[in-house]
Amino acid sequence: MTRRLGPLLALLLLIWGCTQSHGEAYLPGQCSDGLDNDGDGSSDCEDQDCAGAPDCAPTASLNGCTETPAGASCLVIAELTLEPAQVRPGETFSVSVWIPHATAENVVLEIAATPIEPALELAAADGGLRGNYSANAELPLGDHLVALRADVEDGEAQAYALLSVTEQQSCDDGLVREAGICVPSHSGVAIAPDRMFHTPYAGQITGLPEGGKERMMLHPRRVFAVENALVSCLTDSVAIIDPEAMFPIATDASPFDPRPPPLMERAEGVLDPDGLALCDDLALDAEAEIAVTMTRGALGQPAGLTSWRLPDLTSPPFDDPIELQSWIDASGFETGVFDDGYLYVAGKPDRLSVFTVNEQGAFTLVHEQQLPGCTGSWSVIKAGDRLYLTDAGVHPERGDGQPQGGSLYVFDASDPAAPMLQSSVPTWGLGKSLAVSSDGRVALAGGEAGLEIFDVSMIDAPVLSEHIDTPGSAISVAWSDGYLLLSDWNSMRLYDASEPGNTRLISATDLALTQLSGAEQDPQWAIDNSGFVALNGTDFIITEMDTIFLGTLQPGARTGSLNVIDRRWSISASSERQDQAFVLRLRNGGRQALELSIRQQNGLTPSGQRYLIAPGQQQALELQARGLLDNPALRFVTLDAEDPMQPERRAALVVLEGGLATGDPIPSFRLPFTNRCEGELCSQEVNCFHLDDSQWEGMPILLAFYSSW
Repeated sequence: MTRRLGPLLALLLLIWGCTQSHGEAYLPGQCSDGLDNDGDGSSDCEDQDCAGAPDCAPTASLNGCTETPAGASCLVIAELTLEPAQVRPGETFSVSVWIPHATAENVVLEIAATPIEPALELAAADGGLRGNYSANAELPLGDHLVALRADVEDGEAQAYALLSVTEQQSCDDGLVREAGICVPSHSGVAIAPDRMFHTPYAGQITGLPEGGKERMMLHPRRVFAVENALVSCLTDSVAIIDPEAMFPIATDASPFDPRPPPLMERAEGVLDPDGLALCDDLALDAEAEIAVTMTRGALGQPAGLTSWRLPDLTSPPFDDPIELQSWIDASGFETGVFDDGYLYVAGKPDRLSVFTVNEQGAFTLVHEQQLPGCTGSWSVIKAGDRLYLTDAGVHPERGDGQPQGGSLYVFDASDPAAPMLQSSVPTWGLGKSLAVSSDGRVALAGGEAGLEIFDVSMIDAPVLSEHIDTPGSAISVAWSDGYLLLSDWNSMRLYDASEPGNTRLISATDLALTQLSGAEQDPQWAIDNSGFVALNGTDFIITEMDTIFLGTLQPGARTGSLNVIDRRWSISASSERQDQAFVLRLRNGGRQALELSIRQQNGLTPSGQRYLIAPGQQQALELQARGLLDNPALRFVTLDAEDPMQPERRAALVVLEGGLATGDPIPSFRLPFTNRCEGELCSQEVNCFHLDDSQWEGMPILLAFYSSW
């Protein structure tokens, strides 16, 4: 009997146990599964049964300042998320903020530079502070900066993002709209150069014996990609370059190695030093194998046009181009373009001239028209039955509030031999370059005035639709599909121009590549003086003072992009005055906030400081160098940035021991000069000014420098 009760008792105990209610923390994981496991109306950490469970242990408060170097202020980089990041006007968007810090005061959330009202409230979450905000996008088309700033002990918390307001459709997750289409988002480089051709100052013309003609500045003015070659004007020559022989840019190469050779070979036809010696622009008729160089004349030399016979461009090695004939013009020509078998050139100072050029390179003037009010004709471009020409003169006679730059002239070119002027519109800038879209818009690079875009759909009434103030000087512009590429003196700027009235910056870069670093005083290979740009689909050509870059746009780039404006500082020091303050100006050309820090080094304050630069914004870093002469290692400021093109950047400190002070005598120097006047006669012959010549003693000195792009 006893043996029968044993199994029965065990069964009764098991049934009784299954009917009993266990606490929320009875099994592992029940305090974090989101369920009310014991049926008492409370779940997870809200249930008192979970008190003391590992999942419900208090979250440790965060301190984003724990790694702040001594002497530097705290920077807490917060998280700021937009949902969605692209909206139509009036649509709802939300902002989610998380600060990885336990405390924060004076919290400000700004949208398009306007603080939200009421102020953003933060609550403790995940060891930091979290807040949310929603609103309707009552904003004009374009990118609008969303910024979070808050005070923390010994520093500040920051976060930035761009809200894009557009009439275009949004894209699926993982895709972003760019140039009118949806492309995958990535964290790489937007403007990716892969080859370069270096054209430095060279003592002799390539191939000439020693003692031959001295070279001029080999500045590439314009470059055409034809067949399997590049055809370029290099100031005093027409050069044919093999792209496959260009110097490769390997972005993963080690710093300082390799470097481009000092002289890179090319086929070359040199302009006549006793005739039209300069090339200010180049036009090319690939089908006729004819090129024409234009010059406005300089230093007393004649001006006009020179025709060239191009070699076979299908395969290298290429023969030299052959000079054919010249057309001498008293005032000269600035730029030109071939189209429909005609050569259209901007004649100085106020003309549109139309030529034909035969197989022997002979010029025939078939049409010429003066431009009313023009004082400096410059850039000409033809698209279909329209022709556009700029006046790069200054017009202070225009009324207050009116553009006092040049003009854009619009021609009907349905008769290609005789374009007829239909209208003109004043421009804020001095138009040095034009580009045309496929939907009736014209982009103008206007120098210091930046980028201007005109709606020219009505030929007799062009209208300025956008004016974008760029940080540099807009030199050249190219348009392909929805992309617009602009050279802006010390940076290249890529825009999404697919939506009229909403041209958005995608990326700006100075193309810094440390594997091409030079001597100490030139610490970065980066754009100093940008020139010509061309864009065909996503393939680009970019010229700098002495370099031609080839590469491809990479759609979808969204990371920050560091542009170092002050790459070199010259500082005068003496044994008594070794401490100097200076400023480094930096700009973020990307679409995301850019984190960077000053690398720690002795003698530099604040060494190790971290910064966060908002998209498209500029920041000035105030630094102090101590013991410049006693600390020879202090010759560079090294920056570490989250820039995929170049995470390490340097600015050089050129230390001049001694230097000049007010009242010191000027060292002797010599300079070339023209326009030496005696009475009412002024000669354009080049003379030489020597400071110590007795004829100049006691006379004032005016030094005027002129450069031409």
